[in-house]
Amino acid sequence: MQKYLLIIVSLLNAPVLAIDAETGARHAAKGDFRTAYNIWKVFAEEGDSMSQFYLGVLYEKGNGIEQEYSQALFWYIKSAGQGVARAHYNIGNMFFNGRGVSQDYQEAGRRFKKAADLNYAPAQYNLAYIQEKGLGSEQKPTEAFGWYLKAAKNRLLKAQAKVGQLYELGRGVVKDREKAIHWYEKVAYNDPLARIRLAKLYLDDEKKIEDALRLLRAGAENGERLSQFNLGYVYGQGEKVKQDYELAVFWYKRAARQQVPDAQYLLCLSYSLGRGVPVDVVLAHVWCEAAVRNKADGADDALKMVRESMSPEQHSAAFKLAPLLNPDQK
Repeated sequence: MQKYLLIIVSLLNAPVLAIDAETGARHAAKGDFRTAYNIWKVFAEEGDSMSQFYLGVLYEKGNGIEQEYSQALFWYIKSAGQGVARAHYNIGNMFFNGRGVSQDYQEAGRRFKKAADLNYAPAQYNLAYIQEKGLGSEQKPTEAFGWYLKAAKNRLLKAQAKVGQLYELGRGVVKDREKAIHWYEKVAYNDPLARIRLAKLYLDDEKKIEDALRLLRAGAENGERLSQFNLGYVYGQGEKVKQDYELAVFWYKRAARQQVPDAQYLLCLSYSLGRGVPVDVVLAHVWCEAAVRNKADGADDALKMVRESMSPEQHSAAFKLAPLLNPDQK
């Protein structure tokens, strides 16, 4: 009876009969973790599986109470023992990351498997990742694909993008371009990398080139640096579309300022060769140097060639200009 008085005091005028684990969740959502703790502690000790889970989360994150991983694990284990998938999943994450316990990929995988068998998509994804990378045991690409696919069918966006990639590359499954496109299309407007991969597949189909450009342009105009680079690259190469160096440089500049190494390198070449812009060795030097710092392939040789063609005055100008065009330069 004394336990329930704590809840009554915490909730003031709330009817006792209306109190349950979800009442605690509503208080936690408002940032009132202490009241949530008081509610969950009572119900967790009475054996309520979700209160045990939520209590574990509070202890793991240190919300409203002192962070205690041992207590988090204690309550997660209680909850998991009653079949709560998210409890198994959180235990798995603790072992995967070595948070409050010694890192143990095998135990993490075992816990993810229990949650995955309960059809919890994030656990299916994590289990697949462990199997794909061979963490704690040998790599199992076929099994990994199976779990990624289950998570994808459960509408986990990153799993859908991953399944598309695996179909595209033929890893753990027979390569299938159409199935790759199918899965990429599901996440194209939520996942920038999936959008770019889908656009590249579209570029191989004459009927889909405009769709590919539309996808890349949508990402580029939204400030996504890799979409900017890839859109510039398509126009710079001119293999699938009419070559347009000026448009290529337009997008290279935007990607280069967001530290895309290949964009910096190609911008360097553009200024060196006068493609889409007038020849300017000072600007070529600025972007070659940035590309070298970011380890772009070929940038070292390009920088040497640019330096050999520069006067001392141009070297000085490049030194002064670099921080203005490329503020991340040290």
